[in-house]
Amino acid sequence: MIVLTTEQLENHIKDAYGQIRRFAEKEGIFMPLDLAFTENISRMGPGPFCYSDGKGYYYGEVEIRGGVKSEKFVTLFDLAYAIFKTQAQMMAINYRSKHSLDGKDPRRLTFPKQIELLRIVGEEYARRREMEIEGILKEAPYKD
Repeated sequence: MIVLTTEQLENHIKDAYGQIRRFAEKEGIFMPLDLAFTENISRMGPGPFCYSDGKGYYYGEVEIRGGVKSEKFVTLFDLAYAIFKTQAQMMAINYRSKHSLDGKDPRRLTFPKQIELLRIVGEEYARRREMEIEGILKEAPYKD
């Protein structure tokens, strides 16, 4: 398995995110990708980061008090999915705030918008989120 360098990873993520950006800007819901691509997290302030160590990928956050939470990903797809899912959720919430449905479960707007945004970068991203949402709704159905 080939693992991208941090620089290659940054280019890959930003290129794919650019596809979402074009669509989200038209909808008025775009959220910039607030993510530092760096292995040297000791020099950064609070916020999310992402990097490659040549063996895998890391995605996490430096907390306000200096703590670090991170997760290792073996595949580029899994890492990209985690990043794009987070961004799609934030933009879907923006969408919901602009198009609220009185008396309806707000997830009726956010879930389909997340899937729509993820489908822009690839059908496999949308399918994974659809499966997650199915599980969520089995445990906690819509409440209108």
